[in-house]
Amino acid sequence: APDPASLEAVRDYPSVRGTPAAPPDGKYAGGTLRGIRVLGAYLGDDEWRKTELVARVERALKPLEGILKLRDTKEIHTSQQVMQVLLRFCSNTTLTFFLRAMPPSVTLPAAERHDELIDTALYKLVGGARVGAAGTCWERARKQARLPVKMGGMGLTSAVDIHEPAWIGTWALVAGPMRHLHAPFRDLDVSKAPGADFDELRAAHDRLKKEHGEITATWKEWDGKTKAEYFDLVGGTTGRPPEIEVEPWDEPDEGEKLRYDVSYSGARVRGANLS
Repeated sequence: APDPASLEAVRDYPSVRGTPAAPPDGKYAGGTLRGIRVLGAYLGDDEWRKTELVARVERALKPLEGILKLRDTKEIHTSQQVMQVLLRFCSNTTLTFFLRAMPPSVTLPAAERHDELIDTALYKLVGGARVGAAGTCWERARKQARLPVKMGGMGLTSAVDIHEPAWIGTWALVAGPMRHLHAPFRDLDVSKAPGADFDELRAAHDRLKKEHGEITATWKEWDGKTKAEYFDLVGGTTGRPPEIEVEPWDEPDEGEKLRYDVSYSGARVRGANLS
């Protein structure tokens, strides 16, 4: 840590940017800074951090204007695929680091702006004007595009949807190493630690657990209604064969045990002949 004596010496040196008496310099208005960037993340006054992060989102997604101008040539006919790949894997991931490194209350305005710009680009990319942005058709299409590919979506994960889980995930990963590597954090317990930041973390975690429970219950309800119908459709059997193990959809390796390949001998699920 810096020597407090040296900090006091700097404080009285008016030419150092960020000190109370520092003069204006270009965009710097002089005096104490409202915030700084540390390892890429914004630290400081909450309103300043929100404003800076929203501006950063707009700068990062500015290239979308050029991406949407890509067109096929006589020899190359993949402009639509290229635009979708760039939208999903490049543009839509530009905010993820900040969602993990900054509290949800600070990142929410930037996440909303990010999703707005991605939605606008998607609308132009897939010809949304054919149905209109105000109708229910586009709203359903937009929501479907936000789903994972394995659920029939385009994998354009919403920044608003993950802005709290991303922050929770960061703490889940770093709390242990922090306690191990830095003595002042040896007794840190995020479930009991005082302070507004930890209060926000716990509240977000409670909401995530509640949402997970609701989703799990919904999947089980849907599975109970549709699994038997599915096996009737693919195998001509009545109900689900007792020897077939099908995982709940909410488990980490969702549906990995449900496999079938079509062959002359019929559909097979984990080696069981359903023909």
